Amino acid sequence: DAEEELRQERERRVYAESRRREGLEEVVEDMFVDAEEGSDDTIE
Repeated sequence: DAEEELRQERERRVYAESRRREGLEEVVEDMFVDAEEGSDDTIE
Protein backbone atom coordinates (compact mmCIF):
# COMPACT_ATOMS: atom_id res chain seq x y z
CA ASP A 1 0.00 0.00 0.00
CA ALA A 2 0.98 3.67 -0.21
CA GLU A 3 2.04 3.90 3.44
CA GLU A 4 4.46 0.99 3.03
CA GLU A 5 5.93 2.58 -0.10
CA LEU A 6 6.45 5.88 1.75
CA ARG A 7 8.21 4.06 4.60
CA GLN A 8 10.54 2.23 2.20
CA GLU A 9 11.31 5.47 0.33
CA ARG A 10 12.19 7.22 3.61
CA GLU A 11 14.46 4.33 4.63
CA ARG A 12 16.25 4.51 1.27
CA ARG A 13 16.79 8.25 1.67
CA VAL A 14 18.12 7.86 5.22
CA TYR A 15 20.46 5.09 4.06
CA ALA A 16 21.72 7.11 1.09
CA GLU A 17 22.27 10.14 3.34
CA SER A 18 24.23 8.12 5.89
CA ARG A 19 26.38 6.60 3.14
CA ARG A 20 27.02 10.08 1.72
CA ARG A 21 28.02 11.39 5.15
CA GLU A 22 30.42 8.49 5.67
CA GLY A 23 32.01 9.29 2.31
CA LEU A 24 32.37 12.95 3.24
CA GLU A 25 33.94 12.06 6.57
CA GLU A 26 36.49 9.85 4.79
CA VAL A 27 37.36 12.72 2.45
CA VAL A 28 37.76 15.11 5.39
CA GLU A 29 40.05 12.64 7.16
CA ASP A 30 42.17 12.32 4.01
CA MET A 31 42.44 16.12 3.83
CA PHE A 32 43.60 16.31 7.45
CA VAL A 33 46.19 13.57 6.86
CA ASP A 34 47.50 15.39 3.78
CA ALA A 35 47.67 18.66 5.73
CA GLU A 36 49.60 17.03 8.58
CA GLU A 37 52.04 15.28 6.26
CA GLY A 38 52.79 18.49 4.38
CA SER A 39 52.30 20.91 7.25
CA ASP A 40 55.72 22.55 6.84
CA ASP A 41 55.09 23.77 3.31
CA THR A 42 51.30 24.21 3.28
CA ILE A 43 50.98 26.57 6.28
CA GLU A 44 52.79 29.82 5.59
